[in-house]
Amino acid sequence: MVARTPGRGFSDSSVTYFKISCHVNYVQNANTVSEFAMKQNITLSLDTATLKHAKQLAAQRNLSVSKLLAEDLSTHVAAERRYEQARRQALTWLQKGALEFGGKYLSRDSVHHRDK
Repeated sequence: MVARTPGRGFSDSSVTYFKISCHVNYVQNANTVSEFAMKQNITLSLDTATLKHAKQLAAQRNLSVSKLLAEDLSTHVAAERRYEQARRQALTWLQKGALEFGGKYLSRDSVHHRDK
């Protein structure tokens, strides 16, 4: 059974959940000065223990929980974008054919310095 506590969240028999709204500030796009990302609110449900630890971590970094989560999520999104860009580049190289190193294949004997 889920019980609602006004202003505090809701709980079932073993866990209390709190709703947290994250606010992402307007950020300037590094590529163009005139483009701005729009702020979007999200609702997040966390168990009590996770929220307690998140508040402690945010306090250690002199951040709000909202700012802590926004920065962490931005880091993950940026890493995923870099990965996808590198993946696309690698696939492009593979589609163009084998990488050229400007020479012929070495013989096994020359690689292992064997005299005939």
